[in-house]
Amino acid sequence: MILVGLLSCWYLLGTPSALASFDDDSFDGNIFALYAGNGSIVPPRITLEDSLRRKKPALLVFYVDDSRDCKLYSVTISK
Repeated sequence: MILVGLLSCWYLLGTPSALASFDDDSFDGNIFALYAGNGSIVPPRITLEDSLRRKKPALLVFYVDDSRDCKLYSVTISK
């Protein structure tokens, strides 16, 4: 019983927290919507399908890695 308690405490206290940051090139997962939207996910005004049907320009941005430059650019492009 004591062993189970110790293992539970070790597991809970030993788990690192998420450390997402703009200032590094570490992998943060697929959370560019959170970087770009400052924590909010806002859908586009019109869909890509509507844009193509109306022959209006559409801007698609693909982030290929979690580099510092991509993280900072995601905020710039969303403004």
